[in-house]
Amino acid sequence: MIIKIKFSDLLKEINPVLPSKINIEDGRFGSGIFRQLISEGDLAAERCACLTQLTDLHDRMVSAIFNGFHELARETLKTDEKEVNIEDIDLSYVEQRFSENIKYAEKKLRKSYVNDLASLGTYNLTGTGKI
Repeated sequence: MIIKIKFSDLLKEINPVLPSKINIEDGRFGSGIFRQLISEGDLAAERCACLTQLTDLHDRMVSAIFNGFHELARETLKTDEKEVNIEDIDLSYVEQRFSENIKYAEKKLRKSYVNDLASLGTYNLTGTGKI
């Protein structure tokens, strides 16, 4: 039997390992490299690995969220803002990256995932809004 896990549940379960904001002052136009963002991503991955109840799907969701942070950082760098906030990450982008990532996972893992993004309404990664 395959246990199903929803997009919304993955978000809730990994939320404790994620930073609420990241300083992007070290980013440069054109390079797309944000050392602080990379460092925070590494820390979140380590925290996720330490939580025994989290699975490969959770690891992949952390990666997708940091893809979202990176995309947001690239856009934010064009403004005078010095930080990116987790609540500003585009969840559609995160889900797209996550789905792309699990295409190459084992079949059991792919079949356990349920995309319930459309049901989230105004939910954001700070946990506010409805689920």
